[in-house]
Amino acid sequence: MKRAQIVFNDGGSSLYCTVRDLSETGARLTADSWFSCPENVGLKYLEGPERFAAPTDCRIVWRKNDAFGVEFQSA
Repeated sequence: MKRAQIVFNDGGSSLYCTVRDLSETGARLTADSWFSCPENVGLKYLEGPERFAAPTDCRIVWRKNDAFGVEFQSA
């Protein structure tokens, strides 16, 4: 599990989340208020060496209770 942040509205909005599962193509995240997120978001890690990287472009592909799945988008 890693702490992360979902970023949207050109970086003007964000919410904290937890990365529960991670693969090369996507991740399962949990957050308290994900319902306000648009379909296309950025995932910014808050710990580890990834915290210095730019947010990863993602698309939310499913939502259920406090969890949602994102698919990483190719640059």
